[in-house]
Amino acid sequence: MIVLDSGVLIAYLNPADAHHERVVSFLVEHADEQFSVATLTLSECLVHPVRSDQLPIALESLRMLELDVEDMRERDAIPMARLREETRLKMPDAVVLHTAMAFAGSVATTDRALSVAAGRVGVAAQLLV
Repeated sequence: MIVLDSGVLIAYLNPADAHHERVVSFLVEHADEQFSVATLTLSECLVHPVRSDQLPIALESLRMLELDVEDMRERDAIPMARLREETRLKMPDAVVLHTAMAFAGSVATTDRALSVAAGRVGVAAQLLV
């Protein structure tokens, strides 16, 4: 399982994004693997489509990825807080990393800090920049 961060999804949805081509290539190269996101991550990537009245188009594009959307539970709160403190990541990135750890997955990201933190805690990460 590959857990995608919001930067990957934002780049996927926006052909003008600087990382779009690299992200699309990565997703095609790994199409035989399962992609996963946390609910928070999915919400983050949908802010611009909501703002620009493009939500139906964005949702259809995301459906093509067949994402598993992982819900957070109360039991996740303390491990995520500890991970955020340990890594000094912002909470949305800590959620991505926690999701990968919880499901024994890897991370795909456009964020160097998340990639480095993943490596420090033993999670494989692909930096797509």
